[in-house]
Amino acid sequence: MLSQKTRYTIRALQHLADHWRQGAVRLDAIAEAQNIPRKFLTVILSQLVR
Repeated sequence: MLSQKTRYTIRALQHLADHWRQGAVRLDAIAEAQNIPRKFLTVILSQLVR
């Protein structure tokens, strides 16, 4: 069973992979398209940067 955080992370990474040709993707665009809370997405993506 995957945690909600893991599911959100996978969805965010999938969104980035699907839109890589467009260049930088705004956090708000990912949050809205994937129905991920913006505040939570900020934490997830900042952890991935490290």
